[in-house]
Amino acid sequence: MNIRQIDYQQYKEEINRFSLPSASAEYVEFSKNFWQAKPIFIGVFNEDELKAVLPLFERLENGIIAIEAAIKTYTEIISLDSNFCYSLDLIIDYVKKNFKFDVLNLSLCSIIKAKPDFKSGSASTFAYAVGIKERDPERVLMEIVTKKSRNQIRLACKKGLAKELGGDIEKFYHLYQSSMQRLGAVPKEKKYFYDLKSAFGNNFYILLALKDGKFVGANLWVVKNQYLSLMFNASDKEYWNLSVNNFLYWEMILWGLKNSIIWFDYGINAARDKEQIHFKESFGARAHPINHIVKYNSIRAYARALKIKFKFLIKIMLNYF
Repeated sequence: MNIRQIDYQQYKEEINRFSLPSASAEYVEFSKNFWQAKPIFIGVFNEDELKAVLPLFERLENGIIAIEAAIKTYTEIISLDSNFCYSLDLIIDYVKKNFKFDVLNLSLCSIIKAKPDFKSGSASTFAYAVGIKERDPERVLMEIVTKKSRNQIRLACKKGLAKELGGDIEKFYHLYQSSMQRLGAVPKEKKYFYDLKSAFGNNFYILLALKDGKFVGANLWVVKNQYLSLMFNASDKEYWNLSVNNFLYWEMILWGLKNSIIWFDYGINAARDKEQIHFKESFGARAHPINHIVKYNSIRAYARALKIKFKFLIKIMLNYF
């Protein structure tokens, strides 16, 4: 096994045949524009044949050099040969020896390749996704979606929910901002979404749910080949009795079935998010553990991480009590 940094442009076509948004040319462009991040792609070779790729991104944040595998999210090691096994420890050692950084932050999750080639540690967060090869909507509805969710989808249609598919960020952002405020979270700035749309172009989608002409819910996703990544779901709590989120998920799946999507990635949840997990599982998702690997090369980076964890713990305690 030979490990070395590869020229992304040289292997761009091969990498982009893989259905993974977080390693795509589109994501590289988005990371450059929004995060001012530089891509670093690590190749694993058997002699001179490329077998696997770990996508990394280097950026400067508050004076700290961070190298991450997909920024603020998770990614998968691209396995170009399913029979080839590699050592994640050796890949990490290569990065540590050849790159300057304050913190190395890897969040790795195997969805397309169901089992990782590396030993995964204990996971506190999981990605919830489902692979659907069936194309018949009725069979998917009966075999993938639970009975309760099927009934709620029918209720939403009976109550007159309508849909609008496009890429209107302004319509989406109002719903998103309200949802973040309800959850006590800080919403992302609009630039995030405009940069995401600019990078993904025709593979950027916003599905809006309407009731009597009012926008009451939205799903925002991006696509790479046969992989759909649901990045944001937002809805007006006042209309939850109409099963607006069930409606959005099912309409998103219907769109995916018509557009050759196999992998439906509903996003990340911690084990404590029981209601969201139950909802995603009702649409066929299963838990894929996210292996979090963090290496610190400076006291400043470690101290900053402790401060963030402390603030997060205080927030959880305040919400609990």
